[in-house]
Amino acid sequence: KDVQKEREPHVYLSKEEVKEKIQSYNSSVTDKLKMTLNANGIYTGFIKVQMELCRPITVQSSQSQGRCAPSSQETAFYLPEGCVNTLHISSTNTVREVIEALLKKFFVADNPAKFALYKRCHKEDQVYTCKLSDREHPLYLRLVAGPKTEMLSFVLREHETGEVM
Repeated sequence: KDVQKEREPHVYLSKEEVKEKIQSYNSSVTDKLKMTLNANGIYTGFIKVQMELCRPITVQSSQSQGRCAPSSQETAFYLPEGCVNTLHISSTNTVREVIEALLKKFFVADNPAKFALYKRCHKEDQVYTCKLSDREHPLYLRLVAGPKTEMLSFVLREHETGEVM
């Protein structure tokens, strides 16, 4: 039931509505992470993603960033609880691209297909978490929800959280 409640049909905004939303969004921002509308109608901005990973991640050292052969320069560790990352993205970036960019930013060697991006919404004293499809646009969701993370936040998790072998 909760998942269906969260699957609201997307109503895309006109260029003028996007411009108005961005102006409203920027006037409400308190952390200086504003959005910018380009002449071509594409806008850029920041999203914060909370990392809620149960399993350790594998990180490459900066010297061994090639993906051809496994390297002895890799380290696996658990991320600290409450780890939040900020990412600058475009309105054209999809969920899949955001996941790949987050992993690349921190030299994570794990396959991006192991991860999923979720949106967390607060409605009527309830918290709903819903997995986003790979084709959704997180910056659009951020724009429509406004800058308050209490209304909408993003969470990166593993697809399956079973025990580590």
